[in-house]
Formats: sequence, C-alpha cells, structure tokens
Amino acid sequence: MPVWELEKPGDQAPFLRTQLERLGMEQIDFYLLHSLNARYWQNVLRSESLAWLDEEKRRGHIRFAGFSFHDDFDVFKTIIDAYDWDFCQIQYNYAQHDIQAGTRGLQYAHSKGIGVSIMEPLFGGFLTGPQMPPGASQLFEENSVNPVASALRWIWNQPEPAVVLSGMSEKYQVKENLRIVESADVGVLTQRERQVLEQVCSYMRENVPIPCSKCGYCLKSCPVGVKIPVVFDIFNKHLLVDRKHTLQPALYRGMLPSEKASACIQCGVCKKHCPQSIDIPAWLEKVAAELEGEKLT
Repeated sequence: MPVWELEKPGDQAPFLRTQLERLGMEQIDFYLLHSLNARYWQNVLRSESLAWLDEEKRRGHIRFAGFSFHDDFDVFKTIIDAYDWDFCQIQYNYAQHDIQAGTRGLQYAHSKGIGVSIMEPLFGGFLTGPQMPPGASQLFEENSVNPVASALRWIWNQPEPAVVLSGMSEKYQVKENLRIVESADVGVLTQRERQVLEQVCSYMRENVPIPCSKCGYCLKSCPVGVKIPVVFDIFNKHLLVDRKHTLQPALYRGMLPSEKASACIQCGVCKKHCPQSIDIPAWLEKVAAELEGEKLT
C-alpha cells in the first residue's frame, strides 16, 4: 500500500482492488503498508489504515498484515506498539546494524512475536565484492573470507530474522545463496568472519561519504532527471580511490547535462522519498563542485 497516497478513510480501496485484479487473486498472503516513517505514519493514522487492515483481513482479502520501515528506532517502536502486526520488514546488515530500526528494533519486534523480514542485507549490492571499496575488498581477500556469504551468515547467525531478502537478480546468485543457506543457523558465523566484518564496517563508515543504496526511489520524483544514484556511486568511488583514477570523472563527463549533479534545481522533493534520509540536494552540490568544478546556483 503506497501510504503516501492516502489522505482519508477509503483511499485504500482502489489500490487493493487493482492489485487483486492484476494478480488474479482473491487474497494476498503478506500485505505491507509500504515504507513507513514518521511522516507517512501520520498518513496511516489519518486514513484509518489500521482499522482498514482489520476489515480486509476479516473479508479474507489479506491474510497477514505488516509494514516496511525506514526511520529511527523510536518511530519503529511507536508503530510496533500501535497494532497487532503479523510481520514487519526492516533494512538490516552488518554495516548498518545501529541505523534505522537496527538490532534493537529487530529484537523488540521478535520479542512481541512479530515476524521480521530483512531487506538490504547486502545494501543494494554495495556489500558484495565487485561493488565494494578497494580497501574493504582487500580485507576480505587477505583473510580468505567471502563478502556475500559472511554478510548473509551474519544475519542468519542471529535468532530473530524470519527471512532474508537478498535481492537476487541472476541465476548464479540464486544457486550461490542456496549453497550458503545450507549452513545457515544461529552460531554459524566464525570468529574470523566476525573480525573481518567489524573491520570492514569501520572502514566503510570512515571512507564512504554517501550512504546510498541505489534503490532509485528518488528518480521518480526528480523533475529534471538527475541520475542521483549513478552520480552518488561515481562520487563515492572517486573519493575511495583518493581521486587518483580517471575512470570515474570520465564516466561522469559522459553523462547528459540533465543527468549531472549541476542540473539539480534544489527543489528537495527527492528527500521525501529517500529511505536513507540523505540530504540529496546538499550532496549533489558537493558532487558538482568536485566533478564539475562549480557550485549549484
């Protein structure tokens, strides 16, 4: 349910009706109020969406009711305590265990008998080998630790997660994840893996300036067409190699003027859609200054 579209009771009906028609189903097993934060929670309350969930469960259109979440722990606790949820979905990985709902939120939801689904366990692929900063990849290589396996095992090592959504996009990733999960259980993480993940976590926090997961939610709202995730990825990689390589600046120069950071008109609409709460316009200004030698007007 796109809760940002809800203003009053009854606004939910056309969305659910369309979804059921497109799916060709009479019931959706797991239904989420999507991307809740402090602002969207007010939409939920104003539109009486909690009572609506109860009614649709009674009518048999929804089997289990939940929500996905992007905000801090206090907001998460407020939402958890407000309704008899069946499940929730949180962003959680070893590099961000104390961000958003975090470990506290995971444990709190589990303590109340709520199933917890984990999204972004690899942070949009950023915690996999090919996309990681060179210094982080080196830590894995030197210690003969697989970055994907250890990141997933870090989550499975904990008793609370019910399911991990690893974002598989290729057949080989499905096979690899099936192989990794065969040994998944509480206590499976080795001491070496734990130490390496702690070192990588510290390195990432010290060296990765923009915590962008490349979800793309910001793209839909940009009136100009700035390729925000691409721009941020180029900027991060440029700084991670201490500005010594020419590849990232060259990739940036090859972008269309409307796609570059300097095209930003500072409207700020994108900020409302960012799950990571990044000050996108401010960072675009820094990117423009770095890669185009100019500040935004």
